[in-house]
Amino acid sequence: MLKLAFRTSRDLVKNSSKTTYIIARTLFSNQKFPSASSRTISTSSAALAASSGLVSRSGRNPKPKVAQARISGCSKYLEVSWGNGEVARYPWVWLRDNCQCPKCFQPSAKARLLVMKDLDVDCFPSEVKLEGSDVKVTWQDGHESLWNPDWLQQHIFDDEKTLKSRETLLRNKRIMWKEDFQPKDIPKGQFGQVLTSDEKLLEFLVNLEVHGIHLLENVPPMEGMIHKLADRVAFLRATNYGREFPVKVKMEPSNLAYTGAALGLHTDLVYYDYMPGVQFLHCIKQAEGSLGGESVFADGMSIAAKVKTLDPEAYDLLINVLVDFHDIGSDFYRFHKLQRRPIIERDRYGEVFRLNYNNQVRDTFLAVPLEQVKPLYKAMKLMDDELNKTAIRRRLKTGDMIIFDNMRILHGREAFSVQAEERRNRLLQGGYSDWDEFRSRIRVLQAQQEGN
Repeated sequence: MLKLAFRTSRDLVKNSSKTTYIIARTLFSNQKFPSASSRTISTSSAALAASSGLVSRSGRNPKPKVAQARISGCSKYLEVSWGNGEVARYPWVWLRDNCQCPKCFQPSAKARLLVMKDLDVDCFPSEVKLEGSDVKVTWQDGHESLWNPDWLQQHIFDDEKTLKSRETLLRNKRIMWKEDFQPKDIPKGQFGQVLTSDEKLLEFLVNLEVHGIHLLENVPPMEGMIHKLADRVAFLRATNYGREFPVKVKMEPSNLAYTGAALGLHTDLVYYDYMPGVQFLHCIKQAEGSLGGESVFADGMSIAAKVKTLDPEAYDLLINVLVDFHDIGSDFYRFHKLQRRPIIERDRYGEVFRLNYNNQVRDTFLAVPLEQVKPLYKAMKLMDDELNKTAIRRRLKTGDMIIFDNMRILHGREAFSVQAEERRNRLLQGGYSDWDEFRSRIRVLQAQQEGN
């Protein structure tokens, strides 16, 4: 199995290299996946180090030792002195709430048995001592709690290493596309390897989260491959277009994707309150020799940052004005979707986490004051112009599967003729999943690499 070594983030950016690896041919669905070369894409040092298993997920050295445990001078905290000279403090109520004894905590469910109504927020210890390498607290009501050093290290308050480690565990830091980002810069991998190697699966998942897009090659040109990949991670998410849906020309289309028309850059299913975070597109049959139909992609996160710099007032409109989106029709079932959201949504840290932009399904109803209508259109036009300036185009080949962050990466399609039979037979298959499931899988794989 390929072993990866990483140094600093600067080394990663400067020295991202092509790594050749050989895998055994794998028989799957009567298809053989050939050996191939793949490059390792540079990403955040925290993400790659975690995915390589070179650092502990707590961000600290394993098996710390407690030198002393006592009641702090102000009496508000448990004060632990570590063998390396560092000191950590833990509030009493938090310690009592997180007692790990069998009466208070169910280990296989990793859940508290202690309910809030039984918690004394003014609890205080009658004794603090070391019991072997563990810290033992006897409370004034006679209850006893015991914590091992590893657990205490992973829960240090106001500690930069612990906080950074937790942020990486929540989500890997995303890297915005630069203006010169090209199709060749899209992270690539082999479908067969991702299906059979946990190491390759983790590499795929981390790159997808960090860069927002990933291409898998040599996918069998048959329906159901999206389902196979999604099952490798978790599962597909059903929507009003089903779990997997064919993207092909239809006589009476329920969606513009089922025509040969050009599709502007957009995010999918903006009319969902809980919009799917991950999208799959598998090219089962490309219309060989025909013109048009190229897939178009742009990084909404980087463009949002650019719009904020170019025109702060336009940016304020995009993050504050609520716009209606709808989808009405019949496909997997009869539906009437309706949602009202800002074009750009930010998370609690002020970072862009979701773009609700789809001109095709933006509602005709606009619930904004008259004087805001034209400025809002100008703001949307500015963002759209900037998206198209930096958009990349790639004509998917038969056997390609592109996976991307539907909340961040906007996608579109160049128009193509539907007159010739060959062009009408162009077939892609699409599907969705959620970031909750993908990030969960990343954490599980990282823990496996660390032997947890």
